[in-house]
Amino acid sequence: MTGRRSAPCEGNCRPLIRPLGSGLGHSATAVAASLAATYLIPGPPLHCMLNSLDRPTSRSDDEPFQRSRRFAQLEEVRTCNAGQNDMRILIVDDHPVVVAGCRALFTSDPSVEILEASDAKGGHRAYLQKHPDVIVVDVGLPDLTGFELARRIRRDDPAAKIVMLSVSEDPAFVVRAVEMGIQGYVSKSDDPRLLAKAFRKVAAGERFVSPRLAEATTFAGAAIKASPLTQMSPRELEILRLLGRGERISEVASELGISYKTVANTTSMLKSKLGAKNHSDLVRIAVEMDLHW
Repeated sequence: MTGRRSAPCEGNCRPLIRPLGSGLGHSATAVAASLAATYLIPGPPLHCMLNSLDRPTSRSDDEPFQRSRRFAQLEEVRTCNAGQNDMRILIVDDHPVVVAGCRALFTSDPSVEILEASDAKGGHRAYLQKHPDVIVVDVGLPDLTGFELARRIRRDDPAAKIVMLSVSEDPAFVVRAVEMGIQGYVSKSDDPRLLAKAFRKVAAGERFVSPRLAEATTFAGAAIKASPLTQMSPRELEILRLLGRGERISEVASELGISYKTVANTTSMLKSKLGAKNHSDLVRIAVEMDLHW
């Protein structure tokens, strides 16, 4: 099943480069080229350019019946929510000041309802129960990465509208988010008004990356291509993060709800992919990549 295609842009939108998301998939270079076109060639705004990205949602082969059932339940929640609030936003962040700041952005707007969760597992449950119009996910959650949470939510609901919020301004994180089909990406150091703008644009079916991050990504092509982050899937990134936190393979398997063999095989692939000689090397790489949240 593929993700829902965004509505085409109106007005001054025109293709400047070959659209991404069909056949060849997203490369770090191609994503950076899309952002570069926005800043270096007169044309449509960034969100219009990113509307052309339509990557099929990655889904695992297990539990097809359970996923179909969860999707049906989400549709029921959508129907129940219709006509209540104009916009329902779920904030998944373990920092109370961030949640309070998000609430403050919409204090004067009674049409917006803010929901909250402090970790990935709680955020996943809240999404399935409440089905918000937009979910805002911190990259560095205490139990799982924001990327892993986004993967799980999109597995259950390919039409999910996600904004990634991060303290990291590494362009490789931006590229990873775009490759996953995440519709919005904002840094915690950005102007709060940009975050509010991202909420509304993503809720309306558009895409949004803060201009400062988009520009940084545009001029970091070589660094992005060399970054280990662009070589790993969300699951591999999550396993590497947990290994870097000092957890054993059995503990990682229990944390992620997968088999010991799956984690062991993934660890072997990570060693080969990242050039790590042993387990200690993997831990070092995780620390150097600032994955030890």
